[in-house]
Amino acid sequence: MKKYILKAFMLMALGAGMTSCGDTFLETDYYSGIDTEDALTSISKISTALNGTYYNLYHYSFAGNYAINIGDIPTDISYWNGKTRHFDGIYTFTIVDTDTYLNSIWKYGYKVADNAARIIEAIPALYENATEEEKAELELYLAEAYSLRGYAQLMLTNIFCHQIKVNGTDFSSEPGIVVINTPIPAFEKVSRSTIGQSYEAVLSDLNNAISHFDAAGGDRGQLQYFGKAAVYGLLARTNLYMENWDAAMSNAQNALNAADISTLTYGNDNYKALYNSETSNTESMFALAITASQNWSANSSGTLWSSYNYSPSPKLQALYGENDCRTSIFAWDSQSTPEVPRHYKIFCVNGKYGIQV
Repeated sequence: MKKYILKAFMLMALGAGMTSCGDTFLETDYYSGIDTEDALTSISKISTALNGTYYNLYHYSFAGNYAINIGDIPTDISYWNGKTRHFDGIYTFTIVDTDTYLNSIWKYGYKVADNAARIIEAIPALYENATEEEKAELELYLAEAYSLRGYAQLMLTNIFCHQIKVNGTDFSSEPGIVVINTPIPAFEKVSRSTIGQSYEAVLSDLNNAISHFDAAGGDRGQLQYFGKAAVYGLLARTNLYMENWDAAMSNAQNALNAADISTLTYGNDNYKALYNSETSNTESMFALAITASQNWSANSSGTLWSSYNYSPSPKLQALYGENDCRTSIFAWDSQSTPEVPRHYKIFCVNGKYGIQV
């Protein structure tokens, strides 16, 4: 704020002392911005926009915290000791229409979906003059953009809409989300699709992602970027919600095959080792780019499940067997009790926190 006040003072001084120079110094043209029509006109700009879309996904307002944790907080698998007020409206079912957590999820979820839609729309125009190598790169970016939009709209549908099916009862005609098939111009009137249409959009995006990964010759092979294994996993999850059991099972197997996972890890030490670093989890198919030095600190998932005093509920703890290796990553404050847990650290090894998608 000080630098802006200083600039304003300097402009006033110039205006008072330089009456013969005209008034051009008062112009407020913005020279650092990029016009919308020129924003995605090269492969490098597409790459930059894609990184920005991943950033919005990774933000604590969306997959970095709120959108992931909101599904656990109001259930009987979590326990809150009342020390802090984080998520307390969600936990106690006293939600109001101005809830900041829901507002942030909506805002950043649509940032991801909208930015991805702009990338999807812009890429075809770059094919004509692209080399074969550049076309493969564009196919990869297109696959990731479809993955990002599919994931974002799946999360938004699950959080803001009714379940699509419950034990065979179909709710697909109920109100869904505002589906973004193409970028929506500012101030344009929009309307909600049905839940069924929302799921159709998600399935379409995820299937398109697989097709474009194939056209690109594969994915990046890095956990911090969407790849075929993660997309197959999302297809399995989507079909599971839709109670399409055979499709869910088939896609789950495709995900395991793509990730080259044939066995699971057992034993306390081996299970802990999955969380030794950002990329050490051989059972993961996608991971946010969160490290010990690059994280959301007070707004992180790790803080929510530690110093903000959420923990697995006594009911959930009772479901684990005495020798269940998954309990090896539980870390409790010395003052904790099962009834009043304190400073639970989920998936905490060597000071690093993580979530398993």
